Amino acid sequence: METNWIDSIFSDNVDLPISSIVPDNVSYGSINRLNAPQADYMDAPYVPQTNNYRQNIDPIPYNLGTPTLQLIGETARGQIDIVEGTLRNIFAEPDLDFNPLDHKKNVHPADWPNLVDAQNEQHFNWLNEASQRDRYRGESYNNSSWGSYIASVPFDALNAVPMIRAFKASTTLARVGDAALTGGVITAGEEFFRHGSGINATVERSVQNVAAATLFSGVLGGAIDVGIKAHDNFIVDNLRNFRGRTAQISVMEDLQARKGNYEVEQRALRGFDHFDDIDIDRQIIHLDQVVVGLNKGIKKNSQLLDSGKLDPIEEKKVNNILKNLSSRLDSTHTEQRGLVKEAADRMIDKVTFEGEVDPWKLAHGTWNPIPSPFSDVMKLNPIKNELTGEKIYSGLNILKDSVMRIASDNGRLNLANIAGYSNPSSVVTKASTYKMYWVQYQRIMHEAYGEHYSVNDFTLFGMNPTSSYRKVFGQQGTKLQFATEARRKRIFGEEASSPAEQKLMDAESHFYEYMQSQLNDNNLIGNRSPVEQGIYSSNSEIAIARSKLNDPDNKMTPDTREYLTNRVEELEKHVAILKSSQAVIESGNIKGQVREPFMNRIYDTAKMMKNPDGIKKIFFNWFKESGSVMIYNPKTMLFEKVSTSGLSDAKLMSIVDDSYQKILDDVDPFDSGVGETMGDTIRLAHRMIDIPNSRIFDYIHTDPLMTMQNYTQRVGAKLAWSEVFDGKTPDQVWNGVEMQLRLDGYDNAFIDAARVNWGTLKDRVMGTVYRDPSARGLKIATVWKEITSLAYLDTSGAASFGDFARTVMDHELGDTLMMLTRMFRSPEMRETMRETRSEFSEGVDLDHGSIIQQLEASGLTNIDARSTWNQIKQAGHIMNGLGPITELFKTFEGSIRVHTLLKYAKRHVDGTATKYESIYMARYGISMKMMREIVNIAPTQESGGQKLANIMFWEQAGVSRETIQTFREAVNSGVMNTVLSATPADRPRIADGIVYIPRRIADKIPWASNIADDPKYKGYVRIESGLMTLPFQFYSYMFASMNKTTAALTSGAVLNRVSGSMAAIGLGYLSIMAKTPDYIWEQMEDRDKLLRAIDYSGLGSLYATLAYDSMQQQLAAGYDPTLSDYMAPKFQQEKNYSDFLIGFSGAGTSVAKDVATGVYDVAAGDTQAGLQMLYNIAPLTGTYPVKLIIGQMTDVLGGGSYEKR
Repeated sequence: METNWIDSIFSDNVDLPISSIVPDNVSYGSINRLNAPQADYMDAPYVPQTNNYRQNIDPIPYNLGTPTLQLIGETARGQIDIVEGTLRNIFAEPDLDFNPLDHKKNVHPADWPNLVDAQNEQHFNWLNEASQRDRYRGESYNNSSWGSYIASVPFDALNAVPMIRAFKASTTLARVGDAALTGGVITAGEEFFRHGSGINATVERSVQNVAAATLFSGVLGGAIDVGIKAHDNFIVDNLRNFRGRTAQISVMEDLQARKGNYEVEQRALRGFDHFDDIDIDRQIIHLDQVVVGLNKGIKKNSQLLDSGKLDPIEEKKVNNILKNLSSRLDSTHTEQRGLVKEAADRMIDKVTFEGEVDPWKLAHGTWNPIPSPFSDVMKLNPIKNELTGEKIYSGLNILKDSVMRIASDNGRLNLANIAGYSNPSSVVTKASTYKMYWVQYQRIMHEAYGEHYSVNDFTLFGMNPTSSYRKVFGQQGTKLQFATEARRKRIFGEEASSPAEQKLMDAESHFYEYMQSQLNDNNLIGNRSPVEQGIYSSNSEIAIARSKLNDPDNKMTPDTREYLTNRVEELEKHVAILKSSQAVIESGNIKGQVREPFMNRIYDTAKMMKNPDGIKKIFFNWFKESGSVMIYNPKTMLFEKVSTSGLSDAKLMSIVDDSYQKILDDVDPFDSGVGETMGDTIRLAHRMIDIPNSRIFDYIHTDPLMTMQNYTQRVGAKLAWSEVFDGKTPDQVWNGVEMQLRLDGYDNAFIDAARVNWGTLKDRVMGTVYRDPSARGLKIATVWKEITSLAYLDTSGAASFGDFARTVMDHELGDTLMMLTRMFRSPEMRETMRETRSEFSEGVDLDHGSIIQQLEASGLTNIDARSTWNQIKQAGHIMNGLGPITELFKTFEGSIRVHTLLKYAKRHVDGTATKYESIYMARYGISMKMMREIVNIAPTQESGGQKLANIMFWEQAGVSRETIQTFREAVNSGVMNTVLSATPADRPRIADGIVYIPRRIADKIPWASNIADDPKYKGYVRIESGLMTLPFQFYSYMFASMNKTTAALTSGAVLNRVSGSMAAIGLGYLSIMAKTPDYIWEQMEDRDKLLRAIDYSGLGSLYATLAYDSMQQQLAAGYDPTLSDYMAPKFQQEKNYSDFLIGFSGAGTSVAKDVATGVYDVAAGDTQAGLQMLYNIAPLTGTYPVKLIIGQMTDVLGGGSYEKR
């Protein structure tokens, strides 16, 4: 069958020249576009040839080097091609003998439609090259990076017009709209010419290009708008406008100098109401320039006057000029000071609440639905004066200020910070820095141990390999034995056996001498000082109360007058007791000083109960030898010396028995008793036994590190309280608050509620949350929670990855990346990480025995890190990774926090700090005065871009102790706010296992109506049980995250919201992937992986927890979860009402139920299921080391797998 030549052309197998398949009687002209229908050749297929179509044609005959420059060149060439192609189409002369099919061998199939309309061979060749360039250009754009593409955009001539339009517009909407419209119109014109050129022009492409150009130009206009605003807001006004920021920083410094005096006149009465805020700043800057000019004029005329070349007339003239200039300089200074004060007043205006000052009001966006004593106080609103209608702030501000000084952790932004006023030091931040003193002792202990035994002093997680080996195999010479022996020799006055041992003895002496000196300075120890301080404070309070009672203009309520009258009577009686106590003290008839090196005494009740007769005999003999015994006198509220010469042996022995029993019954044996009020000493009778520690050394705790840790834990809080509140006791501080509240007219209900919140915070920071720390319920709950934590937190180290995102949020990204790099290659960086431990007392959680606090807050503060049970817990948290990762993050965060604080301080002194940086420094309590000290005096240095504090040398260089302490607190609290754990300001009261029920409600509850009012908090019934803490076991992180992450993001308290959030989600993804078994991970949908990543990121906090927990509860109750269409539950859950009830009672009860189920299954014969259940909840079985060992054993033995599920 004869093949038709047209069919041959469309054949896929044609591999011959076109002339060989076209019949001889058909001329080429007959298939020219002028003579033949377009359908005859428009879709003619590409005929494959042996030579590549690109062989002789270079579509891009130039190479501009970088991808960006290449894109710029290609874009320009493309626009030239479109114009040139249009002109060629118009002016090309047709060649009737030219047939495009003869040249198809060098044409790419995608380019063929562009070439069929070629008028002649030259036109054909140009279109072929231009089409290839256009296609190659498209490939280049598709393969280029976003960075290269965006960098090339401004150099596109067609984009210049929308950009210019955007720059000229005045509003955001105009910039976006004008740019989008202009870009769309210009691209439509470009597409019109493209169709004229014949280069790859289709309707679909044109529509897409116009739409994309319109959208992109709009985005470009928006970007220009953001850039203009960033320039105006951050570069012109804030970021690096030297004079402008210098003026604002001067205003901030003036505000800080007022020390909390926020009373200002109304704005309309201050004389500057006609000035806008920007005008104030500009006028301050202008006057600063005027001052510079006047000083130059004064200097020049003074030199002229001193030259002696002036005649009398000229001299008089110059003198007049100098007089005028000096007068103008004085008036300019006066005007400038007035403007600075006005600017500071306006900052105060911004921290007002309905016209009245409320500086500690939480900033917008910090709202948290979880109630806590701290936020409850900060949310309080003032009452109004019944006559004037004005809000009364005096007492309320005193209340809020005292709460800030008790429990502020600098984690939440307030209006005072926004104005530039620095947060005050608080007890919680100041007390946390005292850990550094036992950490320094510990560092010396490591060194001395290595020197004494000539072994390496290397430690890992606080453990020395040599010491650990000796301990495991029962050998002598462990680190604990070395330190205990050094203490024994110090107490007994024996000589050290080596320089290293002496070094450790000296370190212990230095620790106690320093702490004792601080306590002495704050009148917390000694006999006479606390009494004298009490007399002075009480008399002062009496004077204030009497002045209020005698003031005829003071219109107080009957309740307030009754309160003040009763208060005066109570204080007068108290002063009388104190004065009688003072007389006893002056007579010397009280406890004397035992002459031996000091150490805090903690009785070891286990040792005492093993040999009660031994310690009783020691007490008896001591009382005989000393000739006196301490007996409590209720009249003087003191323990007074009573001679034993008149006491029978039986009577003396009864005193010994009583003392022994009181030691065993002490509900808080770790408490130091330092700083207790005289009334509290009744319960501390056994602590008045003035026997030397050397006599009872075998019956007390002798581990130096453990006793030092407890001493700083308790004494540090009391010392910090005294420093923060100028030596006032907690009772004295509250009495001052209550008096002002009552004078302002606040009712009993308001004051009672405020007292509960205030007292809860005080108890938390002082370590006195529980009235009876030895209560059975509290002990059971504590032990069970610790077992549960080991069972549930097998992979908690991986769960803590998200903490690093808070570091990303808080610091400049460049600094974070730089510090990460230096961590692996810089000795200076690693040294600053070690200094975070020794100088800022952070990253010591494993040594302190407090690693679990990150996930599980507790009101207990007793520390026994070396106890067997605590060692097991610590080993568990090393194996699950939580301990090492937490310490790594904390020491890294401490290092970068030092860098950031030093960097921001320098910018403030230079006048280049941004508004955010000013708020940041104010939030962490560092004032401009302190910043000047740090920059101008402190011996800081820089290495490889990292700023180093060298804080151990600051005092020697002349930096004030206040600045040094505040800087330490800033670093410490910064670490607490990034590597999260709940502080006293974060937790609700119920998390402590304590509930206060108002009397009006308790009376309606049968079982509560018979309970008397709490003696400490009137109007409330107090319920305390450790078992109530079980539901909140693992909520510490969530409580902290709500304030330190979620609220920080919404209130603008972090630097990098977007990048920090992305980092949090990314790290949350890694966490959940690391925690989830592979077989489960592979079955999870991408949506659920993302949602779980958000959950683990900490961004969702409470909301994510409620969402997932509600799903589990609904499943347990037999219902389909409300959110099941959007997310999958965390765990499989069958309908089970016991699980439903247990879901409300916490992880601890769930573990108990699983244990019972496993035991029951084994007993019932279902051994496999029962053992699997018990294995699942066994502590540490899910940690990576145990899983590895179990996996290897299973492979070797060939048994079934007990992988934790």
